[in-house]
Amino acid sequence: MPPVEITEVINPSFKPKYDRLFQRIKLDQPVKQNELDYVLDKSLHGKSPDLYLHTPDDDTFVSRLLQINAREILIDRFTDGEARRFLETHSPLVFSLRLDGITYFFESKPLAEGRDQGGRFYLVAKPQSLLKQQRREFYRVNLPLEPPVFFLNNEVRNISGCGLGFVGERQYEIGTTFSQARIKLVLPDDCKFNNGSKEQVVDINTAVIVRAEHSNETRRKSFFGLRFDGITDQERQKVLSYIAILDRRERCEREKQWLQEMKNRFS
Repeated sequence: MPPVEITEVINPSFKPKYDRLFQRIKLDQPVKQNELDYVLDKSLHGKSPDLYLHTPDDDTFVSRLLQINAREILIDRFTDGEARRFLETHSPLVFSLRLDGITYFFESKPLAEGRDQGGRFYLVAKPQSLLKQQRREFYRVNLPLEPPVFFLNNEVRNISGCGLGFVGERQYEIGTTFSQARIKLVLPDDCKFNNGSKEQVVDINTAVIVRAEHSNETRRKSFFGLRFDGITDQERQKVLSYIAILDRRERCEREKQWLQEMKNRFS
């Protein structure tokens, strides 16, 4: 790997609080030291060494493990530039990685950022322990702009097996309940469901607004989080299949982009 020019991290004033995040995640006891090293090493050398940064606002940013040293971990730039404001701090951050179907969480402190010919890198402290997720959590994906998905004529921005996020001009309040709702999930042109179709209709018996971010700007839509309170396993499986296809598509695109960056970096 080319040498990385390290510069000190700036703006230590941002100090996120992760108490609410850990309260929502059901965790076992920390894994043993030998398992910690095994998980980190296998994740680094796996087919997809993705690393996830979690924020108290339920946002998730994706990066990639590049190198693991005795005391530090070198990670690639994040796919979303918004992640930088969380890394430009000396406050601990929450990361996770997935291995063999299990999600491992750890807390780490940003140490420095650097650059080489290929772009920006970040150096974070190697964790002293990992927390293993006790039960599988529904994975949430951001939806592509095309084709759009709607909930009651409102554009859906993200979805998981237990709910979705949408934007709209109407001001819904937390606790607003919807009965007999229906969502049409439409895949991009290069994807299809197992039955060969490009769309699935999901029927939801009841759903409730659990998050509302109202906008004071006239031309800006508000964001709402919706939880599926009444949904059958069969209907939920349609959502999970849709998510799996989109996630696989995104990973393939990300790997293609990464391979091209590696070619450009070392050519």
